[in-house]
Amino acid sequence: MPGGGRLQLDLACFLLGIALFLMLALLYFMRTNIDIVKLTGRTLDDLHRAPEHAPTPPPDAAPKDRQERRQATRWLRRAQRSEKWRVETYLTPRMRIALARSSAHYDRDLLRTVLWRNQVYGAYFEVAVLVSFVVLGAFSDHRFFAVPAGASAFLLFTMLIMLISALFSWWQGWTYTLLVLLALGVHLLSTRTDLLHDSHAFGMDHRPPPVTYDRAHVMALANDSAAVQHDTEATLRMLEAWKRNNVTPDGRKPRLVVINTSGGGQRALLWSFLCMQRADSMLGGGLMRRTVLITGSSGGAIGAAYFRQLAHLARRQGTHLRYDPAVLQEISSDMLNPVAFNFVTHDMFVRYRRVHDGPKSYRMDRGHAFDQRLNEVTRGVLNIRLDDMAQAEQQAETPLLVVAPASINDGRRVIMSASPVAYLVQNRPAPGTQHTGEPDAIEFRRMFAAHDAGQITLTSALRTNATFPYITPVVTMPSEPPMRLMDAGLLDNHGHRVTMAFLFTFREWIAANTSGVVVLQLRDTPKGIEPREAGRSMLGRLLAPMGTVYDNVVRGQDLEHDRMMQMASAWSDFPITTVELELHRPREEPVSLSWHLTALERRRVFRSLDTPQNHAALRLLQQLVEGPAVALTTGRGSAADPATGPAQRP
Repeated sequence: MPGGGRLQLDLACFLLGIALFLMLALLYFMRTNIDIVKLTGRTLDDLHRAPEHAPTPPPDAAPKDRQERRQATRWLRRAQRSEKWRVETYLTPRMRIALARSSAHYDRDLLRTVLWRNQVYGAYFEVAVLVSFVVLGAFSDHRFFAVPAGASAFLLFTMLIMLISALFSWWQGWTYTLLVLLALGVHLLSTRTDLLHDSHAFGMDHRPPPVTYDRAHVMALANDSAAVQHDTEATLRMLEAWKRNNVTPDGRKPRLVVINTSGGGQRALLWSFLCMQRADSMLGGGLMRRTVLITGSSGGAIGAAYFRQLAHLARRQGTHLRYDPAVLQEISSDMLNPVAFNFVTHDMFVRYRRVHDGPKSYRMDRGHAFDQRLNEVTRGVLNIRLDDMAQAEQQAETPLLVVAPASINDGRRVIMSASPVAYLVQNRPAPGTQHTGEPDAIEFRRMFAAHDAGQITLTSALRTNATFPYITPVVTMPSEPPMRLMDAGLLDNHGHRVTMAFLFTFREWIAANTSGVVVLQLRDTPKGIEPREAGRSMLGRLLAPMGTVYDNVVRGQDLEHDRMMQMASAWSDFPITTVELELHRPREEPVSLSWHLTALERRRVFRSLDTPQNHAALRLLQQLVEGPAVALTTGRGSAADPATGPAQRP
């Protein structure tokens, strides 16, 4: 549908919804409205007379129900204690200020009953609206019922206001005390019962007893020499298969490519896919064949995983979907609305709906909504299990995909991969060095082998790697205490640690069988770090410490990576070149960090790939991969300054 026609349809539906709501509200309040005329049977003229001329009210005018009268009296007294305002004037429908009439000539019992009844009926209406939101949550997985994220936010605050208003109509000044006691009660119940439901990764089996999650178990997994040896040999066989797939006609040693992607929500998803699409085209469709490892965080890892799977389909079925312009439009379409709508209408209340994966059962939440929407925008290509990818990785048909979400229990990374990678978590020093180190990572497949770790869906693994607090739920694993995972960007936004651990482990094979390594970094933020003023005003100085910690997380990781690259020059007998493709976002052209991109933001992402810096970086990548081997070097051939090329090793 053309843009103008869709806008008109959306506006018409919006106005129709408002009209329908107003009609239902009017019907309800017109039927339930109670006024003095209905209670007394008098005319307005009789009621407006002066008290001395008013006829004596009939004996049955006051409410007959004594219990109702007592309730109305108690309500009015509470209102009088909490509200000290006296109404002297009011605003007429013609926007004029008029004096309020005296109500002294009205029967006080009648007034109490009228006000109390209308207040109660209004509260009933508010509760009915809240219940309708809960019922609406039963249809949260249907696109027809998904509303924009902004509307979901308004719904959320509307429900909170209505709930507080309903409580206030009954409890008056005690409402705030009641809310505090209710919050404390929920907190105490959550510490002793399963009142709060966890979000799980789909495909895993939570029925077996939870695995022990303590330091001793983590140390045992990291220092399992037999597993490290087994996984290293398996990866060496994969590297040999990669070498056979990259034999050059003139016998030159191929360059090994590693792809690092940054986090950044949907902008990073679109950026990583767009960059890989362009790079693959410049390399004659050979980017995935040249690549050994893909790693990163959040949306960037999702975009890279999708491109990898489309390239694998092209290899198996001869399709060329990875070049289809419609794919870019699909992956940049909205992913936030169904998540926000599910949060407001379902997760905020009772998570009563369940989803099933064979005999396994899970509570439906906004995590499921995210997985479902991700499958929609990726044409179901990512709807596979980790085990489904293992054979293609071991035969070097696709690069090794590694994601590493962060455990908020102890700050360790949890390494998820279809292939066994115990060597990425072991940190035992070389002989001669006496040091007992703490493992900085846990291998997911071995930790949860009894819980079908290999059957976790790829969409759930990628969601776990992209779990931004409160937007998508923190993922809980079957351990004791429960392991809770969130976005990999908390510890390793670009996958630097995974990359360096991989290169270090296989440094001898790489030196003997390749002409060097190219690390292709797909960054949704330029790397240059300029010092900024850190708060000059009083408020700025108060907030600067907290804001600085948050803002400098990724910058600190970049500095750490640069230090690791410098240290790599001591153990790498092969050249390492970093090629950076950066999403340039000038202050006047921002691209939001979200799971929703506007049409203007999408155009800014597309346009950024055609900057002179990124063109130069792509030419450098092409020269390194397809051109003649260069001298033994290591360093950074930056997209910002490709002319410098790789720095000469000291």
